Amino acid sequence: MIKKIAILHYNILEKYPPAMNFISDVVCQNNDTNLNVYTSKNSSPFKNISFEKIKIRRYGVISVNPFIRYFSYVYYNFFCFLHLITSRPDIVLVYETLSICPAFIYNLIFPGKRIHIHYHEYISPLEKNRSSFYMKMLFKMEQKLLFNSTCSHTNVDRKNLFLIDNKYLKEEQVKVFPNLPPTHWWENYGKNKKNRITSPIKMVYVGSLDADTMYLTELLDWVKNNRDLLQLTIISQQYNAKTFQLINDSLSPNIILKKAIDYYDLPIELVKYDIGLVIYKGHIPNYVYNIPNKVYEYLSCGLSVIADKSLITTASLNLNSIKIIEFRNLSQINFSDLFSSKFVLSSDRNTNESLYRELFHNQS
Repeated sequence: MIKKIAILHYNILEKYPPAMNFISDVVCQNNDTNLNVYTSKNSSPFKNISFEKIKIRRYGVISVNPFIRYFSYVYYNFFCFLHLITSRPDIVLVYETLSICPAFIYNLIFPGKRIHIHYHEYISPLEKNRSSFYMKMLFKMEQKLLFNSTCSHTNVDRKNLFLIDNKYLKEEQVKVFPNLPPTHWWENYGKNKKNRITSPIKMVYVGSLDADTMYLTELLDWVKNNRDLLQLTIISQQYNAKTFQLINDSLSPNIILKKAIDYYDLPIELVKYDIGLVIYKGHIPNYVYNIPNKVYEYLSCGLSVIADKSLITTASLNLNSIKIIEFRNLSQINFSDLFSSKFVLSSDRNTNESLYRELFHNQS
C-alpha cells in the first residue's frame, strides 16, 4: 500500500542538505511512497533542487522585512493546511518549529494521522524565552503536538537535552537521525582518495561564516604565519560585512575565497583537499552539542577533520580522522600529526536507513 507523505520545511530546502538527502537517498528509493514537499522560494545562491515524481511547492518567502516575513508565515500556513486537508497524507514530517502550524491544525482535524518533527537545531529554554511572540506561539503548538507524536534530533546529546527540557516525553518518542551525506559520496569519492604527504597542506572550510562566533581570525592568522606549509580555501557566500572585510584583508596566494558550490557538486571540489575545518566556537548549546553536517561531508570525501574542543559532541565521536584542538592555540599544532587513518561510514549509514524505514512503515 502506497503511503502518502508530506514534508513541511518552511526554510529554503536548498540550504538544508539533510532534508534534501532524506528525499534523494531514502524517499526516492521507496516506490511505496507518494511525497509532497512544502517549502519557501529559493533565494539562496544554489540552484533549485528537483526530484522525479515529487512535487515541491514553494509558498514561503525568506525576508528581513518584518511585514513580508509575517505575511509569508500566514500565506505558507494557510496554503499548506489546505493541501494537507485535501490530500490527507498518512505521515506529516515537520522540519523545525517554524513549520509546525499546518501540522498542528491538521492533527486537530485528523488525530489518527502520524506527525513526526525533526530538528536541524537544538534551541535551549533560555533561547525560547527570548524569542518573538510568534515563535512562542509555535512552541506552544509544538508542545501540544508532541504529546501524541514522535520527533528526532541529529545526535544523542541533543536528544538527551530535549528530554530534559520536555520531561513529559518518553524516551522512545525521541529518535536520533544523523545528518549524513548521500551514500555514493563515500563510494565514489572518499573511499578511493589517497592521503597526501607533500606541502603545502590543503585545508578547506565550507559554509556560512561569522567572525564573532567562529575562530576565523585565529585561523587566518595561523595560515598567514605558515605560508609555505598551509593553504586555505574558504567556500562560502554567506557572511556579513565585517566578516567579508576580515577575509578580504587576508587574501593571499595561500588564502583563497570561493563562491558557494551547489551541494551535489561539492564532493568533486572536496576531494582536492587534505583537511576539512570546523571552526565554530561553541557559543551556545546548539553548537556545543552538535556534529555539523560538514563533519560527515568532509569524512565521506576522504578528508581528515579539525574541530575545536568546545564542540563536545563532535569530540565524542573519537575517530582517528578527527583531530580535536584548541583554535586559540593553533601555533602549538604539530604538522606531522594532521593526517589520520581513513573513516568508514557504513555503520552510521545502516542505522540511519533503519530509522527512516521505521518512520515510514511503523505507525504510532
